[in-house]
Amino acid sequence: MVKDLSEDLQRMSADLYEVMEQLEDKQAMSLADAIQEIARDFQKDDWMLRAYLDKE
Repeated sequence: MVKDLSEDLQRMSADLYEVMEQLEDKQAMSLADAIQEIARDFQKDDWMLRAYLDKE
């Protein structure tokens, strides 16, 4: 279950970075920054889950 959640966070983070790039192309920088912050949070959560999995 933890591995599945980690993979989901990785996919969502990648999707958010794609959205962020599209927003930057449209000059919507504040929204792109907000999306980037969410993606970073997902990456941090994923990092913690992967660290947990390595300890098992």
